[in-house]
Amino acid sequence: MLKSPGSLARAGRWFLESGIQEPSGGVARYYLSEIGSNKPVSTEITGYTASTFAWLFQITGDEIYLDRARLTARFLVEDVWDPTLDTFPFEHPSQLTWFFDCGIIIRGLLAVWRRTREDRLLEISQRAAHRMVVDFRAGNGYQPVLSLPAKKALPHTDHWSRSPGCYQLKSALAWLDVAE
Repeated sequence: MLKSPGSLARAGRWFLESGIQEPSGGVARYYLSEIGSNKPVSTEITGYTASTFAWLFQITGDEIYLDRARLTARFLVEDVWDPTLDTFPFEHPSQLTWFFDCGIIIRGLLAVWRRTREDRLLEISQRAAHRMVVDFRAGNGYQPVLSLPAKKALPHTDHWSRSPGCYQLKSALAWLDVAE
């Protein structure tokens, strides 16, 4: 099944067989082995997974990774992407969207696009990136989280995911990727 030897093959096999990816292509934050079920699907983790499968395909050439990358991207654009709001909700379903997560998802879609050249992945990545500038912009920075569908900023807190900061750089990297 896997062409690559050693630890990469074992890691790839675990990732394929771990059960954290639902048949839909969405990926749970983690699997609760004691009760045999996944936590809810996380759009952030699904975005990371799209990037990982695209990378594993690039490194190994094994088509199973490309198939999974496509499945993962398809879930993000068909089940998660909200075309009326031009955004990706947090978890699935959710009434919130995070600046950080949108950047991770865009980067995941672009990683798959680089391997498949599926126009829809690039189109949605561009739309999401442009809309992030409008929706999350606040003075000289960006809001970390918005409520949906109104796209109203939630108050900042001391928790890393609810405060502006350098971790938001992943969204800037997504903008760079879209520009390239």
